[in-house]
Amino acid sequence: MDISAERLAETLPYVWYAVSARRRGEIAGTGMVLGDGVLHALIVDVIVMPELRGQGIGTEIMNRLIARCREARILQVQLFSARGKRGFYERLGFVARPDDGPGMELGGLG
Repeated sequence: MDISAERLAETLPYVWYAVSARRRGEIAGTGMVLGDGVLHALIVDVIVMPELRGQGIGTEIMNRLIARCREARILQVQLFSARGKRGFYERLGFVARPDDGPGMELGGLG
């Protein structure tokens, strides 16, 4: 998915909480929580620059997002993840929904 920085900036007014990691003044990774601040939170856009992956940046971003949700006593925390990243999120305590579980997406919009 190729999205401009300007387009991504349009998401910020809808973000409940966000984290960015910097390395030598450059953005190394990001993560955001969308939600109502009480009942539901959805973790999205957890992205680490490819050349910096495997250094704990993504884990630290997730730890901070999760900590903020816990601090707010959010009832349910969900996330969207890229294909192939399931193991990363499972190591952080997330559980994949069963194949017949709730959660779907509307295709054909992108």
